[in-house]
Amino acid sequence: MSSPFPTHLVQVAQDKGYQVSSESRFFGYKTGYESIVDFFDIGTRASNLR
Repeated sequence: MSSPFPTHLVQVAQDKGYQVSSESRFFGYKTGYESIVDFFDIGTRASNLR
């Protein structure tokens, strides 16, 4: 349903406290706004883009 985590974003997500690997995929079910904000922060911050 979603693409695997890009390898250059794994460490960024781990620094935010998520247990991820390059095989992980994002899925949020009944999640709070904090997780949604983290999702966009991880994926769209200019310093994280390659």
